[in-house]
Amino acid sequence: MIGTNVVKSLARIVLWLAMISPIACTYQSGSGNWSLLPPPLFEQLSEEDVRLADDTLQKALEVAVSGVTFTWENTANGHAGTVTPKSSFQTGSGQFCRDYVETITIGSRTELYKNSACKSENGQWLPTT
Repeated sequence: MIGTNVVKSLARIVLWLAMISPIACTYQSGSGNWSLLPPPLFEQLSEEDVRLADDTLQKALEVAVSGVTFTWENTANGHAGTVTPKSSFQTGSGQFCRDYVETITIGSRTELYKNSACKSENGQWLPTT
């Protein structure tokens, strides 16, 4: 059995590593194992993936009713994703915006992202973050 002081020391080390490392650390409860998480899926997208995802985002935010999901897939590498527009709103300056949920799937991993995008003067939807 590991003593309380050892566990606290390990927790401090992991927190320190997580702060200085771009790769997150996780503790798998019950197994007693520490593991490194792979980078987020959006960092693994090819240029073609990004183009397909952006085209889908533009179409979904422009024409889709809230809750309707648009999908994209890159048949060359199997990467895929979805965009589901949610609520629409207008900023104080009159700019039109929409909340949306986006997924990215690579292999057996899927990640979900929530964001908003606002329509620019040239008609392009630009994510806010």
